[in-house]
Amino acid sequence: MKKILIGSFILIGIVCLVIFAFWFDNRNMQRVKIKVDYLVENGEYSVGSVTGKTTQTIRGGGTMLTSVMYEYQTIDAKYTNAIGAVTAEAISEKAHENYNFDINKGDKFLVVYDPTNPENSLLMLDKPIEKEGDFERCVKEMEQMRKGNITAN
Repeated sequence: MKKILIGSFILIGIVCLVIFAFWFDNRNMQRVKIKVDYLVENGEYSVGSVTGKTTQTIRGGGTMLTSVMYEYQTIDAKYTNAIGAVTAEAISEKAHENYNFDINKGDKFLVVYDPTNPENSLLMLDKPIEKEGDFERCVKEMEQMRKGNITAN
């Protein structure tokens, strides 16, 4: 009887931990989505260049990409920042897919930054800048999205 009671408490504890983990992850995603939505609606634009990435060793071998570092220039200064998987997922499905593929140092993407706090920025991994005219095209797409003509995904 005592073993059944202890086992029940352990099972209830595990279930509570799983529920808390899902709740916390969902709440974190909501906070990130609010930031993404704010910057997409109100941000200024720049070109960001990937400066590096961090990885973490995972159990069983191999590595997992944990963040992509980038730099960008505003009218006033040069800034550095990083983007993680949760933020990439909040930007768009395509940004999340690109995050999971090989991103190399020097790759360029559109950056959206807060004009009142330029350190607050997003590397738009779904908006690569690879050739002449890409920056203007990406800005035009963002402006159309702001007007409600297209969606992020």
